[in-house]
Amino acid sequence: MPKEKMRCHFWMENYQDFCRLRDALQLSEVVIGENRIVVSRSLALAVLMKRLTCSNRWVDCMDLLGRERTAHL
Repeated sequence: MPKEKMRCHFWMENYQDFCRLRDALQLSEVVIGENRIVVSRSLALAVLMKRLTCSNRWVDCMDLLGRERTAHL
């Protein structure tokens, strides 16, 4: 993701900061959603951060992150 989008959507300067946070939180390699969709820990963290930064609908997060709207975490 370009630096400008990282700053705008996740309040981070670059992807390395995102990875440092992901690793510091010691997330498991995969996260299983409520409807048994398996996603990477990076995608799960991105969805969480996006939804916490401002009140977003699920479909808004999925459009930004390039996922299908029916894929619920």
